[in-house]
Amino acid sequence: MDAYVVIAEVTVPLERQAEFIAFSPEDARDSVAKEPGCQQFDVLSSADGSPTVVFYEVYDDRAASRRICRCRTSFAGVTRHRD
Repeated sequence: MDAYVVIAEVTVPLERQAEFIAFSPEDARDSVAKEPGCQQFDVLSSADGSPTVVFYEVYDDRAASRRICRCRTSFAGVTRHRD
C-alpha cells in the first residue's frame, strides 16, 4: 500500500509561539498513537525563532489524512496558513 504524505507549513504569531511549540509534540505523539492510519507525524521548527512551523505527516492513504488532528482544531485562528 502506498503512503500519503502531508506537509503543512503554518505561521504562528510570536505571542502564541511558545504555547504552540509546547503543545505540538504531544499532538504528534497522540496522532500516531490514536489516529487510525497515521504512521508518522513530525513537528519542525526553526532554531532561529522563525514563526514558521512545518508538520510532516505520513498516513496509510489519503482517506486517513482527512481526519482532523486535535492540534488544528485547538489552535484554530492562531495559525496563518500559507497559500
